[in-house]
Amino acid sequence: MTARLDRLKFLVMRRSLILFAAVLLLLGTSCERRAWEKTTDVNTVEEYRQYLKDNPEGKHVGDAWSMIEQLRLQQAVRQNTMAAYEGYLKEFPRGKLRSFAVGYTMRLADQEVRALTPEQLDRMSGEIETSHGAFRFRFFGLDAPETCRNFIKLARAHFYDGLLFHRVLPDQLIQAGAPNANPAAGPGYTIKFELNGHPQIMGAVAMHHDRYPDSAGSQFYICLEDLPDRNYQYAVFGQVTEGMDVIAAIGRLKTNGAQGQPFPDRPLEDVIIKRISILTPLEDKP
Repeated sequence: MTARLDRLKFLVMRRSLILFAAVLLLLGTSCERRAWEKTTDVNTVEEYRQYLKDNPEGKHVGDAWSMIEQLRLQQAVRQNTMAAYEGYLKEFPRGKLRSFAVGYTMRLADQEVRALTPEQLDRMSGEIETSHGAFRFRFFGLDAPETCRNFIKLARAHFYDGLLFHRVLPDQLIQAGAPNANPAAGPGYTIKFELNGHPQIMGAVAMHHDRYPDSAGSQFYICLEDLPDRNYQYAVFGQVTEGMDVIAAIGRLKTNGAQGQPFPDRPLEDVIIKRISILTPLEDKP
């Protein structure tokens, strides 16, 4: 008899606990639903951040981040400054709206580079920070001004951030600047070929193009050795001044080979461009 009573008490207690847990769950769900409705009504970055703080495991976490990204880009568009777009890109480096921000930033950067003279370009340099180290190169602004302007515009617009060195030809070159590591991809436009007398020597920085000389866009390569067969075929617009050891190390990486899929000669280890900084002498800063 005592055992039956204990069993009955246990069952009653268990059911009570289950019912209590269900009530708490319903209350929690109801509270979160009201919080989300309030958040969407106010519709500000601060309100969505508060929702995330109060509901880190909530049902609408993904929606909240999407709305924050959208509102942050809208703020940048209203301000329409390089700093505003860079703030968005820093917060959402892989955001769904990144391509729009880069496009807006590219327009502003284009205005800046158009004001630079070939003499100013010739005194500028670039620093490419990769996942395997950094290196620097100087621009040949007097001999390839439009090519230099295009590269600087893309770099200042953060177009290259996150892209890979997608092609490595041992003892020849390393190549980067293709969105999605697709050798056929670019910025959506092409530039004219600037023939000059700079040879394809070790450390030369040149624009890659397809069949036609005027088909270059954003892809560039760096020579690992002297490549005289390429002389006068590709526009050389710079020369490495520091970090050739980093470039050589990238050039030694194993690749998927000439028949590799989906794209050939791709390093088996990703080499990511973290950022390209344009270094400007103090007297030349816009």
